Amino acid sequence: MLEEIASACGASVRSLCISFREHYQCSPMAYVRQARLEAARTELLGAAPGSHVTDIALSCGFAHLGRFCSSYRARYGETPLQTLKR
Repeated sequence: MLEEIASACGASVRSLCISFREHYQCSPMAYVRQARLEAARTELLGAAPGSHVTDIALSCGFAHLGRFCSSYRARYGETPLQTLKR
């Protein structure tokens, strides 16, 4: 994935990573993870009755549900299921 982003920018992977750290204070992959978590939270908060956390996580690009749940809880202080039930 990093190779594709770097190629699209006309930069090397190393240059991309250095620039990302300078501008966003995180790695490109950390930035992508945070964006996916925010998308998942938005979907969970607006989900229709009967929606499932698994479906939302997968639609936001999370393939490992255990990691998704632990990352989500660390970021928002509640589980994805708790957000969904609100």
